[in-house]
Amino acid sequence: TCVKASCGDGFVQMNVEDCDDGNASEADLCTTLCKAPACDDGLQSGTETDLDCGGGDCPKCEVDQACVAPSDCKTGACDVDTCVFADSCKALKLAQPNAPDGVYDLDIDGKGPSPAFKAYCDMTTDGGGWALAIRFAPNNGQFNFYSPHWTMVSLVNENTPGPADPSDGKFPAYNLLPGGEIRGCMQHPGTKAYACKSYPLPATKTLLDIFTNTPVGSDIAMKGLYFVEAQAEKLKWLTIQGRTVAEASVA
Repeated sequence: TCVKASCGDGFVQMNVEDCDDGNASEADLCTTLCKAPACDDGLQSGTETDLDCGGGDCPKCEVDQACVAPSDCKTGACDVDTCVFADSCKALKLAQPNAPDGVYDLDIDGKGPSPAFKAYCDMTTDGGGWALAIRFAPNNGQFNFYSPHWTMVSLVNENTPGPADPSDGKFPAYNLLPGGEIRGCMQHPGTKAYACKSYPLPATKTLLDIFTNTPVGSDIAMKGLYFVEAQAEKLKWLTIQGRTVAEASVA
């Protein structure tokens, strides 16, 4: 055409362009850079759902980037076409199987009115995906049977969310995070190793709801929460606490 070659003219300039389809679409096999779509080209190209992320072939998108499916997001949560924080540690574990233990942002309703909150997530023991809701100090703790904290939205030492901190702790997960399973962990007095036991809940609820609305008691008539266990399972608590069967008091 006797016109200086340029990207977008519909002709592939040898040794300069990889392709040239003559259009401005970034979603086809040739971008406006006259190259195939890439995950580092600075364009939302190919199947990407946002700039250089999502779509299956590129890295997963960060929170607030665009998505069309949960698989587009690092958190595994997509709400109203936007990546949002996962609604639980377990959901985050499913999205990122190799995620380490640590503090993560969670949001139980995505772009809904409930605020995001921070939770310590145990991603490695007992299958991973556990959120720390409450922590008991080894000595002089305040969470006794009659403590008002069980039924209040109060937080305690929320800025020290690690499980091994020696102080009491009550975290936003206690009030906000619905769960279908509850787990208790204790530290062996000799080895200092932690061991845990978990129990399925009859319904998905927050701990605040459980302690506020469940009748006190654990009789066989199901007056309160009642977890049926074999004797050997009951005695596991003794092992966790470093005690012997002779010290047991198990009905």
